[in-house]
Amino acid sequence: MVHCAYNSLWMGNFIHPDWDMFQSTHPCAEFHAASRAISGGPIYVSDAVGKHNFPLLKRLALPDGSILRCEYHALPTRDCLFEDPLHDGNTMLKIWNLNKVSNFRPCQRTTTTVALASSGGLS
Repeated sequence: MVHCAYNSLWMGNFIHPDWDMFQSTHPCAEFHAASRAISGGPIYVSDAVGKHNFPLLKRLALPDGSILRCEYHALPTRDCLFEDPLHDGNTMLKIWNLNKVSNFRPCQRTTTTVALASSGGLS
């Protein structure tokens, strides 16, 4: 997610960033789903046939099947712009975006510990 967030920062003004697909059965699938949900780009999975986590995937849509599409491309927050969340062991990557309902901020502490902080994101 670090690379996706920073690529969105640098490239998002002239391309539509695509955060790529994820596997819904991966140990960090919830974090990846939340990140894709606020990425501002498409959400798609690379699951093997018959190996989907449907409860997780259903949480990416409203009960009527519609989605809350974000208005922009997701960006890192200002406080982590000139930090190294991948390697310094201290900085938490925080990414944000807006939709018509609220703002979302999934956070990543390290590659093994994942937290989701939101004001209306996946719950």
